[in-house]
Amino acid sequence: MDKANIQWSHFKYHLGQMGIKFDKSPIKLLEIGCGSGECCLSALIDGVECYGLEVDVNNYNLAIETFAKSNYSHLNRYLCLYDGDHIPFPKNHFDAMYSWYVFEHISEIGIVFRELTRVIKPGGVLYIKWQDPNICYEGHAAIPWLPFMPKYVRKVWCDEFEIPSIIIDYIDNYCYNNNGGSIESILISLGWEIVDRDYPLSPTIGHHWDLEIEEEIRAFANTIKSQISLGNWQNYPNHVFPFIKAVKLRS
Repeated sequence: MDKANIQWSHFKYHLGQMGIKFDKSPIKLLEIGCGSGECCLSALIDGVECYGLEVDVNNYNLAIETFAKSNYSHLNRYLCLYDGDHIPFPKNHFDAMYSWYVFEHISEIGIVFRELTRVIKPGGVLYIKWQDPNICYEGHAAIPWLPFMPKYVRKVWCDEFEIPSIIIDYIDNYCYNNNGGSIESILISLGWEIVDRDYPLSPTIGHHWDLEIEEEIRAFANTIKSQISLGNWQNYPNHVFPFIKAVKLRS
């Protein structure tokens, strides 16, 4: 739970900077993609009414186990198995929402943001951190990554970096190129004001879009691998942590 407590302290600080007064009134929070539940539980132990939504049934069951192992099974009502479509709460229900590296796994981010807009109060805030494709790093494979790779390029790239097939399958099926510009545009269209952001506007690896022939792809990958071995690769591991903070405008 130490990591989860640090993570929760991070979110609590930043949400506080955005105007959430944890010490003055009861606050209702929503965590999208609560995983195995540690951060949500840390918030609850801290006295904050935090609800965790999770789409993966295995992760949801892990969250139930996390609460049980910590003797907090009575708080299971704060965990929700989410269908990825309808957020099961009434409008204007939450003061804030946060999420930790989840939105790169959402195929229909517009639907999720639309639902978040419904359930968050006017004047409420959101703070999300996610894996923007322009950081050119794949955290699940722990390798440099070219954004928007077609499958034929991705296959050679992963082979050159010796990525196991199970990781490749996960990336192919559960990771999406949701960049900051798209997220920001959707939020603005839904009535949010962006108050702070940090994400690269262009890829940290340039001129990768010309790669087509296998030999060129492998040569490009090997150039990066050489820089890594020499300690000259600035984005390995990931030194860029994209985020967006926004406030829902009052009607």
